[in-house]
Amino acid sequence: MTDEEIILARETRLFQNMSDSALRTILQSAQLLRVPANTLIVREGELADSFFIIIEGSVRVFTYDSEHNMIALARLNKNNYFGEQGIIGENTKTRNANVETIHNTLLLKIRAESIIPLWKENKKLIKHLREVSYQQAMDSLKLSTTVYNDIISILKNETSARRAVIHCADGELIFRCNDQPDNVYIILKGRVELLFPVENGKQEKIILNEGQLFGELGVIEKKPRLATAITNGNVRLLSIHGDCFNEVYKKNDNLKKLLNSLKQIYQLPRIGSVEQYTGNTKKTGPTITTIYRMDSGKIIIAARSVLFNAFTMTVSNADNPVYYRFFQNDNNYTQLAVSDGCLVGIESLGMWDDLNIACQMMLKNEKVDLDILKNFPTTRSFSREKMQAEIICNCMSVTKSKLQECIDRGLRTLESLSKETGACSVCCSCTQKILKLLGEDIWHDAILKKEKMHSDDICSFLIETTSGQTKPFLPGQYIIVQVKVRDQWIERPYTISDFSGKNNFRITIRRKKSGLLTAWLFGELSCDIPIKISDPQGKFVLNTDESAPILCFAGGIGITPFITYAKFLKKNNPSKKMHILYSASDKKNFVFSDEFSLLEQTLPSFTVSYDETKISDEKIMGLVDSFSNPDIYICGPEGYCKNILAALKKNQYSQNKIHLEEFVHAGLPSQN
Repeated sequence: MTDEEIILARETRLFQNMSDSALRTILQSAQLLRVPANTLIVREGELADSFFIIIEGSVRVFTYDSEHNMIALARLNKNNYFGEQGIIGENTKTRNANVETIHNTLLLKIRAESIIPLWKENKKLIKHLREVSYQQAMDSLKLSTTVYNDIISILKNETSARRAVIHCADGELIFRCNDQPDNVYIILKGRVELLFPVENGKQEKIILNEGQLFGELGVIEKKPRLATAITNGNVRLLSIHGDCFNEVYKKNDNLKKLLNSLKQIYQLPRIGSVEQYTGNTKKTGPTITTIYRMDSGKIIIAARSVLFNAFTMTVSNADNPVYYRFFQNDNNYTQLAVSDGCLVGIESLGMWDDLNIACQMMLKNEKVDLDILKNFPTTRSFSREKMQAEIICNCMSVTKSKLQECIDRGLRTLESLSKETGACSVCCSCTQKILKLLGEDIWHDAILKKEKMHSDDICSFLIETTSGQTKPFLPGQYIIVQVKVRDQWIERPYTISDFSGKNNFRITIRRKKSGLLTAWLFGELSCDIPIKISDPQGKFVLNTDESAPILCFAGGIGITPFITYAKFLKKNNPSKKMHILYSASDKKNFVFSDEFSLLEQTLPSFTVSYDETKISDEKIMGLVDSFSNPDIYICGPEGYCKNILAALKKNQYSQNKIHLEEFVHAGLPSQN
């Protein structure tokens, strides 16, 4: 070496406090290397036996992320040095990064055995080198994943006693299962195996890769280690003291999100060979990716975003999947992909309580219940029990969570919730459940008894309240009846077909062959039974403010609200004109004919006509024209109501004068 090169070596910090004789001894064994541009000098992960001083030229230091993208760490020029970190490690000494020349470069290569004894005598230098090692680890970690940015900024202010970079050999024990937790670790380089004990002395294994955090749950929850951690190959770790980590955890929302994501990943079953990675994507930012390599050869990849509540799990090479999607809003949806009856894809944004169940079914290749899949776009539930409990309005498939979301947004009335979601707009049997969500759940004890069989399929029942006073009844309203049938509580809405001032009601029901409740009421009810009823409710009520005549179209059992209209008018407005056109498929299905006859005799303004055939448009409009701009009320089966409405619309009858209640809306037997 020339005197100039020796002076240059002296100017590096590594030799500033070294005596001339010691420096000359080292330099006598040093080797000068002339290296062409773009030549790799140091390869990451290799054993380190020397370090380098740049005499002339420049080099770049770089590494690779989990997706093998190059990450530049530094550019070093004349009088800089590199490679020293690989030879000061406590255990296995490996290279931390790659180094290659940028230009033609002159290097001074110094072997480890000639420098280490002298460095050990210089405590200040060793402390400086370890600080440099730590800083390099921080820079590398920050570039490889943004999830630790806040940790890094806080740890920079901590003493070296509370954090350190550790080099480990292959197969080295980091901690054992049931050990008391002391430190938390981040993998800077290499891989770590977590071995979880299971039954019969067996172990389940997860392989963690660079960028992974581990050992954190024991520290946060102050519980013994759940697994044994062993290095897989040469490994470099960032060790953080538990107390320090807890301090960072309390201040760092992103770290809390990371730990929550890890905890959810830990809850997934460990099937086959399992590997985990931490990385970044442009769409979701920091992510935790888990790869399952199944014994069958199938590969399943799961990815969870750290900063967003987003999760995907996909089976490789799935054939012709069918998709089922639950959509609540842009920030909350779940999509399932199913092939041959098994889950092959999950995509979830927002909280989903059944995610773990779905993941287990995918990993175990279990068949999915077809009813669950059919109802999934409405319920987002993956268990039959939860699915049934979640749906509040069966007619409109409105869930409890949807209603609760609306309530949280300020919709605090039954009417506003119905308008927003459609709940309680068909059969109304969900009314009491919705009122319960609103904190207005009121049931009254009552007794149910048979009154009269009108035909083989139509029967009237009397209801006598035994506790409390119901709200005032308006003609046309319904009540919800809660009955216990064979140890199962059933709720059904029924239109009131008669009433008295003593809180007693009559309901009239048509039997439905497949209806559990109607079959029991018609076939097995032989004595008075205790039931519960709601307050009268519903909007299909008689408008008593208008002076216009009333024209009612009743189809089948849809006659029930109109007999209460007539009785109300007899008592309160006997001069108001009212006519009912009563249609049924058979004479035997005309109920209340004796009551209507009596009303016609005692109430001159009331008339009723009967029709066993389909009503023509001409007959409908002829009847309408025979009255002076009447208020029209329609109640009956869906087809019947549509027929009446179509005729009125065709003849441009005012929509404000039309009131509709299909008899399923009124809660009649078709809902049983």
